[in-house]
Amino acid sequence: MGALENLGAVIADPDLRGLLRSVITRKINSDLKTIQAHAELSRRLSASRRMNGNGETETLKRIVKDHLEYYGTLVDLSLSFHQRLLDMLAETSRGKAVEPAINGLTLAMSAPRGATVRAPFKIANNRTEPIQVTCRSSPFIREDGSQMIASQIAFLPPSAEIAGGSEEVFEIILPVGNDFAPGNTYLATISTEGFEAVDIVIRLAVEGDARETVPPAPPEPKSTPSQGRKPRKPRPTP
Repeated sequence: MGALENLGAVIADPDLRGLLRSVITRKINSDLKTIQAHAELSRRLSASRRMNGNGETETLKRIVKDHLEYYGTLVDLSLSFHQRLLDMLAETSRGKAVEPAINGLTLAMSAPRGATVRAPFKIANNRTEPIQVTCRSSPFIREDGSQMIASQIAFLPPSAEIAGGSEEVFEIILPVGNDFAPGNTYLATISTEGFEAVDIVIRLAVEGDARETVPPAPPEPKSTPSQGRKPRKPRPTP
């Protein structure tokens, strides 16, 4: 909260100050809800330990696991965003335009629910020795923090050996399932095993449901002569 208040001391634009006030209000509400949730979770864990003696029940284990994965994703997103912010400020101070590369820090995508999204990203090995890289994804978190969805992302290739001084292009294959709510934005992070320098944010804007293609209406049948009586031939005039 202190960082936001310090930022407010140097912002003069009225629109930005209004946005800052909104963020601070939401941050206070979020902090209060976090305190309540943590207190209740701690109480349940303590009660479970007193009753069972062996620790958490399976239900509590699942809740704690979801809780830790959620916070882990938030930490990764925060780290990636603030590193990108520092990079943008550094480029701005040098007077250079910031151009996102194919393997930039953010992959922005949009798709309707029910569709499958594909997007490439690139991993470069700046070392002299080869590295073995395996891609993985965090769960998706709705931008307002109200929902977490297990990731169904597949990678092509799922892993690769990258020689020193070379690079490899990977592709994300993301099915946008029914758990994604249209009109919302979801965030996730891509990281790798074997190469810790990769930390990419996926920003997925979910549109309405994918509509099935409606076949065109069949053409109207052309009128044909009646199959009953044949038309009379005109009589020759005398």
